[in-house]
Amino acid sequence: MFAYAFPPISILTKVIGKLERDRCKILLIAPLLAAAARFPRLVRLLVGSPLILPDRHDLLVQPQSRFRHPSPGDLHLACWPLSSVPTEQQVFLKTLQLWLQRDVVSQQDESMTVDYDIISRLPVYFSHSPAGTSVQDMIHFAQMVSSGEFQMYDYGTKKRNMARYNQTTPPLYYPEKISVPVSLYWGGQDWLADPKDVELLIPRLRNLRESIYIPQYDHLDFIWGTDAPQWVYEPIIETIRAEESHGPISDENETVAEDEVENAEDESPSSVSEAIMEYYKKIEDMKLKMQAPDI
Repeated sequence: MFAYAFPPISILTKVIGKLERDRCKILLIAPLLAAAARFPRLVRLLVGSPLILPDRHDLLVQPQSRFRHPSPGDLHLACWPLSSVPTEQQVFLKTLQLWLQRDVVSQQDESMTVDYDIISRLPVYFSHSPAGTSVQDMIHFAQMVSSGEFQMYDYGTKKRNMARYNQTTPPLYYPEKISVPVSLYWGGQDWLADPKDVELLIPRLRNLRESIYIPQYDHLDFIWGTDAPQWVYEPIIETIRAEESHGPISDENETVAEDEVENAEDESPSSVSEAIMEYYKKIEDMKLKMQAPDI
């Protein structure tokens, strides 16, 4: 059985209980609040990513009076795809396991236990991803795949391209012209920044300082992976510190007047890395404060 429900918040717990007892699927409209006691139960029933509903003034309208809710954004509503069928729940949790690069699901005697440290972060993840993009972006991606050229957007006609680029065809991108030092991090399981494409890019980067290949990483692991600090963030901070210890990067022929140096504001050479480390510590402190709600 498949159902749709948008119950009053006061009876949400009863609706969840009925879903847990009956074998059915449901699209449930409910707040996405990690602090709520019902949140772990909702996550256990998930079979897809919750869709965050937009903060629109006409989101909630009474059918008869057409009276609009004064502040729908305060409700943090989401559309939850839920199922009480264990096999369907396991498929989604295993998908999360691939995304987050850690054991989300452990099976013992056909039972499931969920890591609540991950669950406490789910509202943050789902509020940003899946994320939208423009139709033009998708057409641009398809254009480069079909043409095999790394080039700007094709406006479809010679006249439009001429008006935009002053030439009848889209200009090519030239990675060879990138002069800043590049530290490249890429994943072996990335289906968007495909490893084959990265291998085509690497020889064209003239100032490639380091290429860090992480074979187990997917596209989202760089931001969602619980081990991303060890694989990505901390090495990046070390690279920044190493660059700062050698002083600012400049051309050999570039000179700085002595009076400009004397009048320059005093700034610690490690100010950037210290700021990044301070920001990273704040994130870690926030994660420690986010405890799983009591069930």
